Amino acid sequence: MVHTHSTYATAWAQAGKDIPNIGTTHADYFHEAIPCTGDMTKEEVEGNYELETGNVIVKRFIGINPDHTPGVLVKNHGPFSWGTSPANAVYNAKVMEQCATHGLRLLHGQPRHDDESLCSLKSITTASTVKKK
Repeated sequence: MVHTHSTYATAWAQAGKDIPNIGTTHADYFHEAIPCTGDMTKEEVEGNYELETGNVIVKRFIGINPDHTPGVLVKNHGPFSWGTSPANAVYNAKVMEQCATHGLRLLHGQPRHDDESLCSLKSITTASTVKKK
């Protein structure tokens, strides 16, 4: 599991909105809209926050295949992603951010730029670490 506060995906999370599937870039990695959870209650936030964050994610994924949608937005917080390995989870976080960027550009009437597509992400080498408890 990877959690970021990437600019555009976090903006969608702060707005409490799913990131719509607007094209093949999105569909290649996330089959449907990238979902946003509902609000966390005061008790969830003030209680065991990490556990409750996981619970709202699980609740949001009722009826959604997490293998087909490897990420979620936690409302008023930010994006979380996962994958087949830590490196794949990081990659999915990058894909989610690109989808969020495309979505906001579309809403503001700005075209997507193909040279900024996910094809370029495949050449990026990422290092990831796993925090062990």
